[in-house]
Amino acid sequence: MQTIFICLINTEIKIFKEMKFKNVIAAVALTVSMAATANNENPTTNPVSIQEDANVVRVSVLNTTLDTFKVYVYNNNGELIHKSFLGDAASIGQQFDFSDAPAGEYTFKLVAKSGKTYSYSVNAGA
Repeated sequence: MQTIFICLINTEIKIFKEMKFKNVIAAVALTVSMAATANNENPTTNPVSIQEDANVVRVSVLNTTLDTFKVYVYNNNGELIHKSFLGDAASIGQQFDFSDAPAGEYTFKLVAKSGKTYSYSVNAGA
């Protein structure tokens, strides 16, 4: 009975060592792949988020490049109705209340100092 027990323990240790080795290899492979892609900027990544809730529109930017952003809002006639400085912090945003505005399509244009532009249209207003 002791021989069987020792055999089982040796088998379990061997399996554990194999699993541990495989886990280490997997962890190293994951780390290397993450390190290789960490400095590659994805051109399709969009840092701007627009959320609509009733007649409130929230604009936020996950500004990982610490770029300076301005926001412009246009009505459905293409007239500039609002312009403001969002800032250059890592996380910036602004809230717009359209409850007293005429119903229609409004375009938000966010412009970074680096030249990147992001445009979004929302339907808002009373």
